[in-house]
Amino acid sequence: MIIDKEKLKQAIPGDQYYRAVLGEPAKVGSKYWTYFCKFHPDRKTPNLTVYHDGGYRCEACGTKGVDIFAFHMRLYNLSFHNVLKELARQYAPHLLSNNGNGQQNLPKKEVAYHDYRGENGELVFQVVRYDPKGFRQRIPDGNGRWEWGLNGTKPLLFKLPELLASENIIYIVEGEKDVERLMLEGLTATCNPMGAGKWKQEYNVWLKDREVVVIPDNDNPGHEHAQKVAETLYETAKTIKVVYLPGLEEKQDVSDYLEVHSLAEFLKKVDDALAFFPEKRNQPDCEEGDKKRTHSQILIELASGAELFHTPDGEVYATFEKVDHKETWRIRSKGFRRWLVGLFYKKTGKAPGAKALTDAFGVLESKAQFDGEEHQVYIRVGGSNGNIYIDLTNDRWEVIEISPEGWKVINQSPIKFIRSRGMTALPAPVAGGSLDLLRPFVNVRDEGSWILLIAYIQSALRDRGPYPVLDLQGEQGSAKSTLVRLIRALIDPSAVPLRTSPRDERDLMIMAKNSWVLAFDNLSTIPSWLSDAICRLATGGGFGTRELYTDSEEALFDSQRSVVVNGIGDIATRDDFRDRALIINLSPISEDQRKDEETFWNEFYEVRPKILGALLDGVSVGLKNLPEVLLNCLPRMADFAKWATAVEPAFGWSPGSFMKAYSQNQALAVELGIEGDPVAQAVVALAEDNEISGWEGTATELLAELEEKVSDKIAHSKPWPKTPQTLSNRLKRLATILRATGVEVELGSRQGHARRRIITIRKDTQKTARTVLKNDDTMQNNLFDAVAHEGDPRN
Repeated sequence: MIIDKEKLKQAIPGDQYYRAVLGEPAKVGSKYWTYFCKFHPDRKTPNLTVYHDGGYRCEACGTKGVDIFAFHMRLYNLSFHNVLKELARQYAPHLLSNNGNGQQNLPKKEVAYHDYRGENGELVFQVVRYDPKGFRQRIPDGNGRWEWGLNGTKPLLFKLPELLASENIIYIVEGEKDVERLMLEGLTATCNPMGAGKWKQEYNVWLKDREVVVIPDNDNPGHEHAQKVAETLYETAKTIKVVYLPGLEEKQDVSDYLEVHSLAEFLKKVDDALAFFPEKRNQPDCEEGDKKRTHSQILIELASGAELFHTPDGEVYATFEKVDHKETWRIRSKGFRRWLVGLFYKKTGKAPGAKALTDAFGVLESKAQFDGEEHQVYIRVGGSNGNIYIDLTNDRWEVIEISPEGWKVINQSPIKFIRSRGMTALPAPVAGGSLDLLRPFVNVRDEGSWILLIAYIQSALRDRGPYPVLDLQGEQGSAKSTLVRLIRALIDPSAVPLRTSPRDERDLMIMAKNSWVLAFDNLSTIPSWLSDAICRLATGGGFGTRELYTDSEEALFDSQRSVVVNGIGDIATRDDFRDRALIINLSPISEDQRKDEETFWNEFYEVRPKILGALLDGVSVGLKNLPEVLLNCLPRMADFAKWATAVEPAFGWSPGSFMKAYSQNQALAVELGIEGDPVAQAVVALAEDNEISGWEGTATELLAELEEKVSDKIAHSKPWPKTPQTLSNRLKRLATILRATGVEVELGSRQGHARRRIITIRKDTQKTARTVLKNDDTMQNNLFDAVAHEGDPRN
């Protein structure tokens, strides 16, 4: 069924639609409304401007679009076709009639005007767009009126003055709407009048020696038009690329692509595309004896030397040999294309056409998916048969093999490593180093924090989790960001070592698929959704988001990653995050102790190979000792605790050093949890007031009691629970840290005729925070016993 989108757009009252979705506007202007933005978590400042024509832009997160369709598609992650159906059912059901567009021989209506101007900016002619869809050209008659038709006027390119004034890449698209969409993104774009198939040779003069990118609409006329434009410009333009955007439905275009993809994603597709070379259609490309073969057939034959395979997630890859090593790349990656095009050039002395590559990749992907074996792929760190492998990410594709007997650098990896854009190389490790070489570069002064830092790095060099989350805190000037950069330089170096907070779970998943260590810098707070996602990422659980351009398919990620965050204050406010966190407070660095950046990093890089060697010694010792490690009391992060205990002998730590430091850190997490939560503080005060007999009552009664323990300001603040149900849910999350301080909270089942749920709060004098802090051994036993009540230590 075809739905006329222009007619549907006219049928939707913009103010009614946005009020239904966003509520009442915070501000009403003469040409716009202002709402709170639903695309980022800020609820303090209304940043989303919605214009009366349906376009929108958020000044905070940068989200923008041209109409209600774009907004609805992005908000609900629907395909464009389903957006039309959903909105038509709600606002214009007559458009869903059998004829597909609801038209009843209504007259056409002018809906847009596109001025075509000459080299000096003078108006030459105008294209009028109609609803139902149609176009006509007209020229000015010199008397303020129009004459229909071009009447011999020489056609020219749309936005010609802007094209001539720009020195940037020129994007050629199929229609005026797409030109205006790209120019809205700050790009230089043009098109010819009258649509696909109407490119003229005389247009080439304006594109001589220019870099040109052709973006076709996703249909046969669009593809043929792009091919014709590229072939016509081949002898004229400096460079030409034809970029086929992935994921588009039939007849969709670059404007549709940009509604759900960022400009950066679009530009990456352009950057990854190969240069265009003409390919004679229906003619043999090469001849060998009597056998004639096309470019795509030759490419497929050349790829027969590669191992094509798929992962458990259905992604398709190729492993191929290059001189003295093997490489693994996704089939449509730049790395695989570069290898295959190189083979083609050596064989034929030519470069393959873009269409031939596209056809060949389609066949190779099918071979990998349906004929190839299934293999797991790894990024930076992986494991096999009890050994751990670390990708050095150098040009020789060397890896470090770590076993219980030691470590070494090998040329051929037994597992398949892949690489993402931005990954940089680790140095070749040097044996005989010591962690004493690392200490001068790290602003960690107490021994307990030093042990926790090394334990975190050791866990990140292991191929399996759960992994703790490193939470670095300290005032400005305490070298938090420098320490994060240093950690990444030792484990997973990157061209962009520090990241800001991701926008949503999709962004987080992309980061996790492309990095082994995720480092989030200078956070002021961690929103609840990100806190939960980091917990799942560090200790397991996975997450998924809907794939773009699909209604039900999910993109899944079920691996674990090491995560480090830093901020000035206590940014971890949720208890499950604190349970997984190693909290290290950094002291400010005095002026006389500071070094300039160049000196600091030059000195560090000089000793980095020996530091890495010492860390690898620790991993090897951990592999050897891990089967023998037994802990009397298992903490929440039991697997991590066992691993950190196993590596103790490698660094000369006395037995139990890690557990002592870790238990102190867990006690600090409990203390911060109580201090940062007014409900927890009020419950502790209530338990102390009723230390002998305890307290019993309903959630309603408890809420009233707790409000007596806090100020009016706190009771009326946003974090304070406003309903009994909210309080009950809050108590479930606080149960662990309250138990660690000696306060037991039990949410009983419903009782009696009135089905009242009774909450019991009592003080256990054997588990007070004061007792915990007085004696390390008691602290360890009490805290670990409290956490053990939660069940599976991985939960």
